[in-house]
Amino acid sequence: MPTTRRTVPTVGALAALVAIALVITLTLSCGGDDAPPDDPPPTTAAVTTTTTSVESEVEAAYTAYREMVTRLLQNPDPDDPEISQRATGGVRDQLRSSLRSLRDQGRAIRFGEYYSYDVLGVTVRDGGAATVKACLVDDGETIDVASGDVISGGTATGIITVSLELVDGSWLVSLTPEPEFIDEGVASCE
Repeated sequence: MPTTRRTVPTVGALAALVAIALVITLTLSCGGDDAPPDDPPPTTAAVTTTTTSVESEVEAAYTAYREMVTRLLQNPDPDDPEISQRATGGVRDQLRSSLRSLRDQGRAIRFGEYYSYDVLGVTVRDGGAATVKACLVDDGETIDVASGDVISGGTATGIITVSLELVDGSWLVSLTPEPEFIDEGVASCE
Protein backbone atom coordinates (compact mmCIF):
# COMPACT_ATOMS: atom_id res chain seq x y z
CA MET A 1 0.00 0.00 0.00
CA PRO A 2 1.57 3.34 -1.03
CA THR A 3 2.21 5.87 1.66
CA THR A 4 2.12 9.62 1.36
CA ARG A 5 4.82 11.68 2.98
CA ARG A 6 3.33 14.73 4.64
CA THR A 7 5.47 17.61 5.72
CA VAL A 8 4.49 20.60 7.78
CA PRO A 9 4.53 23.75 5.69
CA THR A 10 6.75 26.65 6.69
CA VAL A 11 5.16 29.80 8.04
CA GLY A 12 5.51 31.38 4.61
CA ALA A 13 3.97 28.39 2.85
CA LEU A 14 1.08 28.28 5.30
CA ALA A 15 0.60 32.03 4.97
CA ALA A 16 0.52 31.66 1.19
CA LEU A 17 -2.05 28.89 1.42
CA VAL A 18 -4.03 30.88 3.97
CA ALA A 19 -3.81 34.01 1.83
CA ILE A 20 -4.86 32.05 -1.22
CA ALA A 21 -7.38 29.93 0.61
CA LEU A 22 -9.18 32.45 2.77
CA VAL A 23 -12.88 31.79 2.07
CA ILE A 24 -14.71 28.57 2.89
CA THR A 25 -17.14 27.00 5.23
CA LEU A 26 -19.04 29.38 7.45
CA THR A 27 -22.64 29.80 6.58
CA LEU A 28 -24.89 32.48 7.88
CA SER A 29 -27.87 31.39 9.87
CA CYS A 30 -30.61 33.22 8.09
CA GLY A 31 -33.34 30.84 9.10
CA GLY A 32 -36.94 31.76 8.60
CA ASP A 33 -39.79 31.77 11.06
CA ASP A 34 -43.08 30.14 10.13
CA ALA A 35 -44.99 32.11 12.74
CA PRO A 36 -47.18 35.03 11.64
CA PRO A 37 -45.51 38.45 11.74
CA ASP A 38 -45.53 40.23 15.10
CA ASP A 39 -45.51 43.92 15.84
CA PRO A 40 -42.38 45.70 14.60
CA PRO A 41 -39.44 45.45 17.02
CA PRO A 42 -38.68 48.40 19.30
CA THR A 43 -36.10 50.96 18.20
CA THR A 44 -33.35 49.49 20.38
CA ALA A 45 -33.77 46.09 18.75
CA ALA A 46 -33.56 47.70 15.32
CA VAL A 47 -30.22 49.28 16.23
CA THR A 48 -28.90 45.93 17.43
CA THR A 49 -30.20 44.27 14.27
CA THR A 50 -28.43 46.87 12.12
CA THR A 51 -25.11 46.29 13.88
CA THR A 52 -25.53 42.53 13.63
CA SER A 53 -26.55 42.91 10.00
CA VAL A 54 -23.31 44.71 9.08
CA GLU A 55 -21.25 42.13 10.96
CA SER A 56 -23.21 39.38 9.19
CA GLU A 57 -22.52 41.04 5.82
CA VAL A 58 -18.79 41.12 6.59
CA GLU A 59 -18.80 37.49 7.72
CA ALA A 60 -20.78 36.48 4.63
CA ALA A 61 -18.27 38.30 2.40
CA TYR A 62 -15.38 36.52 4.10
CA THR A 63 -17.19 33.19 3.76
CA ALA A 64 -17.85 33.79 0.06
CA TYR A 65 -14.18 34.69 -0.44
CA ARG A 66 -13.03 31.49 1.33
CA GLU A 67 -15.42 29.34 -0.69
CA MET A 68 -14.25 30.91 -3.94
CA VAL A 69 -10.56 30.50 -3.11
CA THR A 70 -11.03 26.89 -2.04
CA ARG A 71 -12.82 26.17 -5.31
CA LEU A 72 -10.13 27.90 -7.36
CA LEU A 73 -7.23 26.22 -5.56
CA GLN A 74 -8.67 22.85 -6.52
CA ASN A 75 -9.09 23.93 -10.16
CA PRO A 76 -6.83 26.98 -10.70
CA ASP A 77 -8.33 29.70 -12.93
CA PRO A 78 -6.67 33.11 -12.51
CA ASP A 79 -9.23 34.65 -14.89
CA ASP A 80 -12.30 33.63 -12.88
CA PRO A 81 -14.56 36.72 -12.78
CA GLU A 82 -15.56 36.08 -9.16
CA ILE A 83 -12.07 37.09 -7.99
CA SER A 84 -12.84 40.79 -8.57
CA GLN A 85 -16.16 40.37 -6.72
CA ARG A 86 -14.45 39.02 -3.58
CA ALA A 87 -10.99 40.62 -3.35
CA THR A 88 -9.31 43.93 -4.05
CA GLY A 89 -5.82 45.39 -4.47
CA GLY A 90 -2.83 43.27 -3.57
CA VAL A 91 -4.93 40.34 -2.36
CA ARG A 92 -6.68 40.10 -5.73
CA ASP A 93 -3.37 40.42 -7.60
CA GLN A 94 -1.58 37.84 -5.41
CA LEU A 95 -4.46 35.39 -5.73
CA ARG A 96 -4.41 35.65 -9.53
CA SER A 97 -0.63 35.27 -9.58
CA SER A 98 -0.72 32.21 -7.30
CA LEU A 99 -3.51 30.59 -9.33
CA ARG A 100 -1.62 31.29 -12.58
CA SER A 101 1.50 29.69 -11.11
CA LEU A 102 -0.41 26.59 -9.96
CA ARG A 103 -2.12 26.26 -13.35
CA ASP A 104 1.09 26.80 -15.34
CA GLN A 105 2.89 24.15 -13.28
CA GLY A 106 0.03 21.68 -13.66
CA ARG A 107 -0.67 21.73 -9.94
CA ALA A 108 -3.66 22.16 -7.66
CA ILE A 109 -4.47 21.94 -3.97
CA ARG A 110 -6.37 18.98 -2.56
CA PHE A 111 -7.97 19.49 0.84
CA GLY A 112 -8.46 16.69 3.34
CA GLU A 113 -10.88 15.89 6.10
CA TYR A 114 -9.40 18.36 8.61
CA TYR A 115 -9.50 21.46 6.41
CA SER A 116 -11.73 23.98 8.12
CA TYR A 117 -12.00 27.44 9.51
CA ASP A 118 -13.97 29.02 12.26
CA VAL A 119 -14.71 32.72 12.55
CA LEU A 120 -13.64 33.87 16.00
CA GLY A 121 -14.84 37.45 15.66
CA VAL A 122 -15.86 40.28 13.36
CA THR A 123 -15.01 43.93 14.00
CA VAL A 124 -16.58 46.71 11.93
CA ARG A 125 -14.97 50.15 12.01
CA ASP A 126 -16.13 53.50 10.72
CA GLY A 127 -15.18 54.40 7.18
CA GLY A 128 -16.03 51.09 5.53
CA ALA A 129 -13.37 48.90 7.12
CA ALA A 130 -13.70 45.60 8.96
CA THR A 131 -11.65 42.65 10.17
CA VAL A 132 -12.45 38.97 10.55
CA LYS A 133 -10.40 36.88 12.96
CA ALA A 134 -10.46 33.20 12.04
CA CYS A 135 -8.96 29.91 13.17
CA LEU A 136 -7.79 27.84 10.21
CA VAL A 137 -6.89 24.18 10.02
CA ASP A 138 -5.01 23.64 6.78
CA ASP A 139 -4.36 20.11 5.59
CA GLY A 140 -4.00 21.03 1.94
CA GLU A 141 -1.72 19.05 -0.32
CA THR A 142 -0.18 20.39 -3.49
CA ILE A 143 -0.72 17.75 -6.17
CA ASP A 144 0.33 17.17 -9.74
CA VAL A 145 -2.97 17.38 -11.62
CA ALA A 146 -2.01 14.91 -14.36
CA SER A 147 -0.76 12.13 -12.09
CA GLY A 148 -2.47 12.95 -8.79
CA ASP A 149 0.90 12.58 -7.04
CA VAL A 150 1.36 14.61 -3.85
CA ILE A 151 4.13 17.18 -4.23
CA SER A 152 3.91 18.67 -0.74
CA GLY A 153 1.52 18.80 2.16
CA GLY A 154 1.08 18.92 5.86
CA THR A 155 -1.36 19.94 8.52
CA ALA A 156 -1.15 23.11 10.57
CA THR A 157 -3.51 25.30 12.57
CA GLY A 158 -3.27 29.07 12.56
CA ILE A 159 -5.08 32.24 13.54
CA ILE A 160 -5.34 35.02 10.99
CA THR A 161 -6.98 38.43 11.00
CA VAL A 162 -8.20 39.39 7.54
CA SER A 163 -9.12 42.96 6.55
CA LEU A 164 -12.09 43.84 4.37
CA GLU A 165 -13.06 47.14 2.72
CA LEU A 166 -16.47 48.35 1.66
CA VAL A 167 -16.07 49.08 -2.07
CA ASP A 168 -19.10 50.26 -4.07
CA GLY A 169 -21.45 48.64 -1.55
CA SER A 170 -19.63 45.27 -1.36
CA TRP A 171 -17.25 43.99 1.30
CA LEU A 172 -14.00 42.84 -0.37
CA VAL A 173 -10.99 41.13 1.22
CA SER A 174 -8.13 43.64 1.13
CA LEU A 175 -5.42 42.18 3.38
CA THR A 176 -4.46 38.64 4.37
CA PRO A 177 -1.39 38.94 6.61
CA GLU A 178 0.83 36.20 8.01
CA PRO A 179 -0.89 34.05 10.64
CA GLU A 180 -0.61 35.30 14.24
CA PHE A 181 -0.21 31.76 15.58
CA ILE A 182 0.75 28.49 13.98
CA ASP A 183 0.76 25.04 15.52
CA GLU A 184 1.69 21.81 13.79
CA GLY A 185 -1.24 19.49 13.22
CA VAL A 186 -4.84 20.01 14.24
CA ALA A 187 -4.99 22.27 17.30
CA SER A 188 -7.41 24.51 19.15
CA CYS A 189 -7.23 28.27 18.70
CA GLU A 190 -8.74 28.98 22.10
